[in-house]
Parts: sequence; C-alpha cells; structure tokens
Amino acid sequence: MMKNSNIYALLVSVGDYERLGLANLPTYKGDPLLFGTSLMLGLQIPQDNIRMLVGDEKPGYVRAAAMARAIAEMQAQLGSEDTFILYFSGHGRLAEKVQMTPGVVCSKSGPEQ
Repeated sequence: MMKNSNIYALLVSVGDYERLGLANLPTYKGDPLLFGTSLMLGLQIPQDNIRMLVGDEKPGYVRAAAMARAIAEMQAQLGSEDTFILYFSGHGRLAEKVQMTPGVVCSKSGPEQ
C-alpha cells in the first residue's frame, strides 16, 4: 500500500487537570500512541507526518499557547492539497467565558489562556 504523504496529524493529549479542579486522565500517554499507530497502519501516514504533544512543561500538562504554536507550525508545512488531522484527548466543557462558541477544548491552562 502506498504511503499517504499528504496527510499530517497533530495528536494532543492532556492528563493533568488538577489546577482546573477536574479529574486527571490517566490514559493521556496511551491515547495518542494508539491513535498514531492507527494512522500509520490504517491510513499509511508516514511517522514523520505525525506530531505528538503530551506535555510542554511536564507530562500531561499542555498549555493552550503550546497547542496553538504546534498547530501554526504544522499549518506552515501544509500545501493546498494536504489533509490535517487534529486529535485531542482530554477534557472539554461548555464555554461560559468564550462568546459565540458552544464549547472549548480544555488545555492545562484553561480556555482563558
């Protein structure tokens, strides 16, 4: 089977939510590994096209700024015919502080940052 070299993926996994008063997620390490393996075996995406973000300061701790930076870096390498997959493993919740958005992804730093 031919590799899908025009598909790129960013796999973000957050497990440390203590600061936000939410339950920590013990499977944060395994989730992106399993999904990444599925992308490589099922869709034949080259490993070099898959980036994992599971902690910028400590394991399970991903700040919103780090996630935005990773998305921007990947966007810079995409062509007009490329496909981008964003996989997020972590908490989500209704957006009480974000106007006109029905929900938010909860990075470690929360939706405000």
